[in-house]
Amino acid sequence: MKSNFIFLHKKFQELEIIGSLAEDYLYTDVNSSLIKLGLFGETIVNLMFILDDIKPLAVENIHANRIKLLIKKGLIPIETENIFMSLRKSRNKAIHEGYASYNQAIVLLEMAYHLGIWFMQTYGNPNCIPVDFFLPENRTIDYLSALKEKEKTIEKLCQEITKYSPDPKAICHQREMQSQAAAQRLNLGKLEERLE
Repeated sequence: MKSNFIFLHKKFQELEIIGSLAEDYLYTDVNSSLIKLGLFGETIVNLMFILDDIKPLAVENIHANRIKLLIKKGLIPIETENIFMSLRKSRNKAIHEGYASYNQAIVLLEMAYHLGIWFMQTYGNPNCIPVDFFLPENRTIDYLSALKEKEKTIEKLCQEITKYSPDPKAICHQREMQSQAAAQRLNLGKLEERLE
């Protein structure tokens, strides 16, 4: 599946992975999608601290305070401040309350995508212009249908097995020959000698 976050691959692969995981979880585990989106924003903030050589906060070094410090330093403009805060708050709600809104996850996914572009153009490649955001395709597997299909296949194979009636004496003789050949190849007698 193609990801909206592929443009981050060369310079910020960890962000690409987090963003694509948020997309993957959109249809199967919305709560995890919201958590990954919050992690996406937090990872950008942490990268900004590293890339701008900003020392970690001595007291209450939490994500919200790191965002506030970057705002104070003029590194986060008002347009992206709201995105950072929305991602952070949704992540906290998902973690602490088990929150899982599909509609909100779609909106936050697009917000994270645009935040990724802002970050890439600011810290990576100012000429980066990725394709327009698209809703990832739903690759959810219909497990019930898949299970029914496998059961039909098993039933068909079982019917074929009952039709097959080999000569038990021939099979027994063949198995005996294979057993002896395998034992000789493995040199099992030498193992017994080591026990003595």
